[in-house]
Amino acid sequence: MTYSIYSAGRMKTVWREDCLEFCPERWLSADGTRFESHDSYRFMAFNAGPRIWLGKDLTYLQLAKP
Repeated sequence: MTYSIYSAGRMKTVWREDCLEFCPERWLSADGTRFESHDSYRFMAFNAGPRIWLGKDLTYLQLAKP
């Protein structure tokens, strides 16, 4: 079994109608002040499970800085 990270990152059923646009606000709260955690299997660029990328949390921290 294989999966396509490229295709999974562009599914309208998961990422809304603007799935092809760069929108880092997807991971922020409605007021834009804090990061909201989602299922790690939803965005596979950082991998998931026991082999998750170690820098993932730092990346999300940088995303939330003004």
